[in-house]
Amino acid sequence: MGMADDMRNLAEDIVSSYNARIARIGEMKKETENLLAEFRTAHEKMSKELRRDLAEGVSNRVPEVKNMLDQFQALHQEMSNALRDTLSKGEEDRLTSFKDMDTGIKTRISEIKDETHRLLSDFDKAHKEMGDALRGTLSKSEEGRLKGFKAMDKEIKASVDRIAKETAKLLREFGTAHKEMANEWKNLTALMAKKRGAPVKPVVKPKVAKPKPKVEEKVVPEVEEVKPEETLEEGMLRIVNSNPRGIMLRDIADSLGLAPIRLARTIKALIDEGEIRKEDNLYYPAE
Repeated sequence: MGMADDMRNLAEDIVSSYNARIARIGEMKKETENLLAEFRTAHEKMSKELRRDLAEGVSNRVPEVKNMLDQFQALHQEMSNALRDTLSKGEEDRLTSFKDMDTGIKTRISEIKDETHRLLSDFDKAHKEMGDALRGTLSKSEEGRLKGFKAMDKEIKASVDRIAKETAKLLREFGTAHKEMANEWKNLTALMAKKRGAPVKPVVKPKVAKPKPKVEEKVVPEVEEVKPEETLEEGMLRIVNSNPRGIMLRDIADSLGLAPIRLARTIKALIDEGEIRKEDNLYYPAE
């Protein structure tokens, strides 16, 4: 009987609790509906007030915006006038600077031309003196002639190298000056075109002709013509033996009418066999 009573009491408590929760949910629903109604009322009120404030703000801001625009236009006009004055003064300064630079470049070009003419004149004079000395040396003994020729060849190469370096330096200086002048002219043209509203024309760089190097004259020893019935080794050996003072490989090839590269293997074989000998770039008969 006790357990039945407990079960009955538990069931009554559950039913009572359920009824209480249902009642509370109904109260919460009603409270929520009231809260939403109040929210809608407040929202409508705020919307009306906001529209009224915005309408009043627009009417008040129109004069302020107009006044601000007037101030901006006045300030913009002042800045435009100041900028035009600055550009006009700057253009005059740039034109003066450009004229000075152009005068300096022309003076430098004239100096480079004079220096080049002087170098070429010195070279021609030295070449003539060396030619006279060479002719005097050729009248001496064979041994003295070879020594004098080597010394003279060294002096000629040193003189040519010096002239080439000085000429290259002068050309580099001229190229740098010309590039600076072209850039300055391009900037000035762009500025003037921008002020006039005209399109900028590209600046065409003039081509500077490069000086042609002079080719040294080479003295080729006289050799005999190759005989058609002899082999390549025989022909090479005959030419070397006919030049006891030594002969270069390209001169041997010229005498045979062949390219020097075709003689490389054969002349090496002759050296290995002891038929000829080599000192520096010259080939001699075997001792």
